[in-house]
Amino acid sequence: MHPLKQFRCALSAFFLTIGFLGLQVECLVAEIPSSSQQLIKKLNDFEADEKRKLEALLDQKREAVIEILKQHATDESRKGNVDGAIAIREKILELGGTNEEKIVMAPKRPAASWEVPDDAFLYRGDYYKVYPSQEQISWKEARARCHAVGGEIGWLDRDEDIEELRRWMQPVVDAKGHAPIWMGATSNDAGEWTWINGDPVAENFWNKISDSISQQPAAMIRWIGSFKAAPPDTTRTIGYLGRWKR
Repeated sequence: MHPLKQFRCALSAFFLTIGFLGLQVECLVAEIPSSSQQLIKKLNDFEADEKRKLEALLDQKREAVIEILKQHATDESRKGNVDGAIAIREKILELGGTNEEKIVMAPKRPAASWEVPDDAFLYRGDYYKVYPSQEQISWKEARARCHAVGGEIGWLDRDEDIEELRRWMQPVVDAKGHAPIWMGATSNDAGEWTWINGDPVAENFWNKISDSISQQPAAMIRWIGSFKAAPPDTTRTIGYLGRWKR
């Protein structure tokens, strides 16, 4: 036989052999006994069940740790360690805590003397302090920080208090420039303003009535010599007023 013809025959035989072996492999896979298939299925089911149990156990452990961390945050807030309490709240959120759990407020109660900062101003029976912030914060976060050290976001009782507020603000203004500072007043859907203690904000408190107008419920900021309305979730402010009742 001619060598070329022999080569062609050998090549055809090779591919036929490969095809036959492939068919055998397919048949072998398809012909796994039912008892073996059941055993494999049981193993897969067991693995899936164990994974579900492990995930449930991890969820329980995680929830338990979150509850403990919430107590730690409250303890730190009572000590006046605002940064520590905030750091713990952030970790709670990373572990799967809700947004509500992010703000862990200390129980509302009269502030103990050690909770009032040493550099707070005593004025008309209460203590006040304007806090500078290292980062821009929202009104809710500013209020939470006041709660964390036993106080409340600050409000004014009289128009005459504005001059005192300006004096308290001066160090923050000098350090941060003309940037807004959160105050303890909010408006409702009807545009009515009240201080955080429930007293109404008098109309003559505003330099211009337009300063109090907002398209949505707002919070008060003190900015460049006047009070203005601002969305409570805005983060352009760099400070806030705290107040402690004696």
